[in-house]
Amino acid sequence: MRILVLSYYFEPDISAGCFRMTAFVRALRQVLPEGSRVDVLTTLPGRFSSFSTEAPELEDHGDLTIRRFRPPPHRR
Repeated sequence: MRILVLSYYFEPDISAGCFRMTAFVRALRQVLPEGSRVDVLTTLPGRFSSFSTEAPELEDHGDLTIRRFRPPPHRR
């Protein structure tokens, strides 16, 4: 089975949505049948100007692939 997760926020970003989606993906990986894959498409961290962290654009953990995209700049 292959699952695609689309989320604007994912770890290592910080927000309630990020914490929920990261926990959801961890729980999902525990209950999926062997041989399943989870692909996460998300954005690079950058929600808060006061919080800055680096994250790779691509992570591959065997059954989990995380691909991060740079969102367009926005004004608060």
